Amino acid sequence: MSTAELRARLAEIDEEISVHLDILNSLQEDRNLVAAQLDAITSYPILTLPVEIVAEIFIHCLPTENPKVMRLQAPFSLLKICSRWREIALTTPKLWEALDINVVSLRSALSSRPSSSRWVGVVEHCLRRAQGRPLSLTLRHPHEEYEAVTKYQPDLAFLRAIGRQLEDLEVFGLEQEDQAHSAPDAPLDFRPGSFPILERLVFGPAEPDTDLYNVWLEFFQDSPELRELTVLGATEIKQGIPWHQLTTLTARNFELDQCLDVLRMATDLKYCTMSIQFYEPATALQHVTHRELQSLRLLPDWEGNGWGDIVDNITLPSLKTLDISNLNELRPNQLEEFLSRSSAEIESFKFGFDHVYGFPGWENSFRLIPDTQDLHLICRDLDFLTDFMEAFSERDNRLFPEARNMFLYIPGTRGNEVESALRARRKGGDDKLKSATMEWAPEDAEGVRSGIRTFPESSADGPKIVEQSGSGQQSQDSQVEVELGQRKDTTKTPAES
Repeated sequence: MSTAELRARLAEIDEEISVHLDILNSLQEDRNLVAAQLDAITSYPILTLPVEIVAEIFIHCLPTENPKVMRLQAPFSLLKICSRWREIALTTPKLWEALDINVVSLRSALSSRPSSSRWVGVVEHCLRRAQGRPLSLTLRHPHEEYEAVTKYQPDLAFLRAIGRQLEDLEVFGLEQEDQAHSAPDAPLDFRPGSFPILERLVFGPAEPDTDLYNVWLEFFQDSPELRELTVLGATEIKQGIPWHQLTTLTARNFELDQCLDVLRMATDLKYCTMSIQFYEPATALQHVTHRELQSLRLLPDWEGNGWGDIVDNITLPSLKTLDISNLNELRPNQLEEFLSRSSAEIESFKFGFDHVYGFPGWENSFRLIPDTQDLHLICRDLDFLTDFMEAFSERDNRLFPEARNMFLYIPGTRGNEVESALRARRKGGDDKLKSATMEWAPEDAEGVRSGIRTFPESSADGPKIVEQSGSGQQSQDSQVEVELGQRKDTTKTPAES
């Protein structure tokens, strides 16, 4: 063959090799794809799940409270697993509709300047992933040495910027301090923002169990959907906030006249929790009759004093639930006059008595609320317990005749006495009690375990008695259950319960 012919043949062979190499490369790609699919099925089956299922799983990974920014928890931890999961997490709006922001920590991680607002850009970038969904936000500004008031200004600007998306907001530490702390900085710009869908608002101090400075609640006066407000510290009460539309209120460490002012303004309030600090009013207090309030819980102040003077100044004819179990400064005549004046059909009653007065001092009050179905009683005195259970088990003039559920905190192992009274109440006929719980200190628990026994009577409608150790807060340290009518004696561990 001539030189030209050899060169032509060589070119033909090179072309054939090129064609076969293309085929081989294509087959290699197909093989890699099939192998990856096989590995996904045999080794990582979760990678075969549809995007919608993975996104739903991610949503269930969220913490019960708002996720903390830049912490190793969902949704941020989901961005670090693989590229596919990162893409799914970033394009699932529900993962980004709630955040818990520690301003001081986040700001320190981004800048050395206390007044830096760089953290706002980071948070806004995260919230944009929510794609316009309603937001739930916790904003924490812990106490720090830097005293300039202007450090708070980015927080206010940030709240204004996202105000139209906020549905739920908790703010801790965002306060206008007094003038001594404010100088020489300019006062905060608390001009009201717009919060058209905000339903729940919580205000708290930078440090727990301390007073708030003036938080200027009127910053949120344009909140037409606000229904639930929590203020965890004494502060100035003004007309600006839409009190009239609130249905749920928690107010901690307020003065008595502030509590009355709030009840007077919040005409649609249904559920109220208050703790009141002691003070001597400068002027006479004006009585308040609130016709909508259905639930009232009174708590002690941060020094542990449970002042009950508010009941002298309110009338609540629609009240269904009353919790005064933590008051230690309430007198029997105060409670009796309040209940008589209100004439409410109370269905749930929680009470912790002052042993100075004993059961006879409180009996008249108890008999004013015969419709009570859920009864929670803290008995700090054995004589009180004896007298109470005797009246509770009477046949003709029974105390709390409509009671269905009962909780007793007993400071000693007096279970047999309670059981006997419950048995006598049932024998008296027309007993509607279905369950009873007794709780006492953990050191008494072992004696309880050995003392429980089944009842000889058989009744399908008999009450269930649960005995457990604890501290008056329905703990689950140990629990023994006896069901009347089934002759059953079982001891439950916390895991089994």
